[in-house]
Amino acid sequence: MQPNSIRAFLENGRQGLSAARTAVRAGARVVLFVVALTPAVTLAVPPPGYYSTVDTSTPALMRSTLHAVIDDHTRFPYTSGSTDTWNILELADQDPAQSANILDLYRNRSLLKIGGGTGPYNREHTWPNSLGFPTDGSTNYPYTDCHHLFLCDVGYNSDRGNMPYGNCAPGSTERVTDVNDGQGGGSGTFPGNSNWFNASVWQTWNGRKGDVARAMFYMDVRYEGTIHSITHVQEPNLILTDNPALIQITGGNASVAYMGLLSDLIQWNAQDPPDARERAHTDAVFSFQGNRNPFVDHPEWLNLIFVPSTGPTVASILDVPADQGGQLQIDWQRNSLDVVGSVAPIAQYTIQRFQGSWVDVGVQPANQSANYSLVINTNDIASPGNPQPFSQYRVVAIETGGAVRPSAAAQAFSVDNLAPPTPVVTLNTNATPWVVSWTAPGISDFNEACVFRGDTPGFVPSTALACAAGTQYLEFDTNPHYYVVQFSDTHGNLSSFSAEVGSVATDVPAARRLQTAITQVSPNPFNPTTRVTFSLAAPGRARIDIFTPDGRFVRTLFDQQRSAGEFNVMWDGTDGRGGRTATGPYLLRLQSGGRVDTEKVLLLK
Repeated sequence: MQPNSIRAFLENGRQGLSAARTAVRAGARVVLFVVALTPAVTLAVPPPGYYSTVDTSTPALMRSTLHAVIDDHTRFPYTSGSTDTWNILELADQDPAQSANILDLYRNRSLLKIGGGTGPYNREHTWPNSLGFPTDGSTNYPYTDCHHLFLCDVGYNSDRGNMPYGNCAPGSTERVTDVNDGQGGGSGTFPGNSNWFNASVWQTWNGRKGDVARAMFYMDVRYEGTIHSITHVQEPNLILTDNPALIQITGGNASVAYMGLLSDLIQWNAQDPPDARERAHTDAVFSFQGNRNPFVDHPEWLNLIFVPSTGPTVASILDVPADQGGQLQIDWQRNSLDVVGSVAPIAQYTIQRFQGSWVDVGVQPANQSANYSLVINTNDIASPGNPQPFSQYRVVAIETGGAVRPSAAAQAFSVDNLAPPTPVVTLNTNATPWVVSWTAPGISDFNEACVFRGDTPGFVPSTALACAAGTQYLEFDTNPHYYVVQFSDTHGNLSSFSAEVGSVATDVPAARRLQTAITQVSPNPFNPTTRVTFSLAAPGRARIDIFTPDGRFVRTLFDQQRSAGEFNVMWDGTDGRGGRTATGPYLLRLQSGGRVDTEKVLLLK
């Protein structure tokens, strides 16, 4: 039955209900009417999009956006000849095994529905109305808010009084429970399945601890001291606390009121997750009031608002060295809840990459370590055409209950660190055209082979004669020439030049030939300066930029026109404004003539 249907059903039964209450007060039991009044209710779920505006990025934003979803609900009278809290609660707390009965909150006893008035059960304000809103009235919404009202054995309700919730100790006064709905029963052993109380606090039995805890957290978020949009009256600001001195009876409706105990209620939420009985209560109340208890639908959200934490904190995201790119090593510091005995234990860490939305790319089980490290795969690989292919990454701590606590995002990319192998080249001059040939390098990221020609032995290669992905070059110019070949991969890495071949024998070693690369960084690690040595295979403009491992630009170290050859430049550990950079790793990137080479350097202070 849909919410409006339930409301209509009960409204149509208003006159019969009034007569039934009169009979109850006169001492009669009305059974047939109550059975007829109770429809078959299918448990609801939040409507599509009900929580779509909730922003979980920070505790403050989550609280404010969640409050906006659940505030200004429809109010029903506490007691009335029309639909009131009795009607709602007898549906919300209906015994699933006997539709003519209710199951009470503390005693877990199945009791025949009385339709309101005096009987074996009454209505329990789990947030005592004397703690902030004792005077009922048309603008007093918390007094009649059925998300924190439950039907309760009269004697047990009296024993609880207006005490805050909290954990007792052996030796406290016991109030036992009945066996019903597969729960309850037993006595004499603390805590068992009993309620307990002392002079300070009431400890609800294990089967309903979570129910009362989530009702308290609902009240804390629902009532924020804001102005009601319909009544234009300021509502109370209800606050959960661990300080008993703040929990005071108010002589009238207060602007601020306290309840507790916060830490124990957080534990109770974890110990007793929502069950079918609690969901039925929330669904029934929603069908009337039009708002839900979000902590029944999402118990993990409770921790995000009420359990503070720090981290996880990304320490670094670095390219994995000595590979062809495609891998990043992520190091991070744990979330502060990732400790033994945590009230909200961390189950795992998930690495996420932003691809229009956050997508999981790696998982690391939590083990209470102070620091973690994980290697993940990535499509962000530096290449000449895309030297800075940044993506956003973050580490998300996930609690055992499902709450998600993300780190700040950081940029990163990987680098192909492996140059292709040196070509092995032969020259066949037995026929025309001559054939310069080489063996394919057999690497997955092979790009092309470039052939360079000179007229004298030991020439310095500059402009390629031809570049192709094949394995030979046909030479129609049969004048005396000399040849070397160089491989490149798709990410801009260059092989060493091959040994020289020619129509006349040569003994120039390949090691003398230049390539565009950073050939040495010394010292490394360094403090305060280091020398960067680089070579250029051909004349052209050369530029060396410095980046942090997450891709943030630090400075341009060198940007000048140079001939082919080997050069040096010093770095004193400063950024582009002359400020000192922090201790840590940095990336040196050389670009010249469409070629790119990257090296790491470590600054230690």
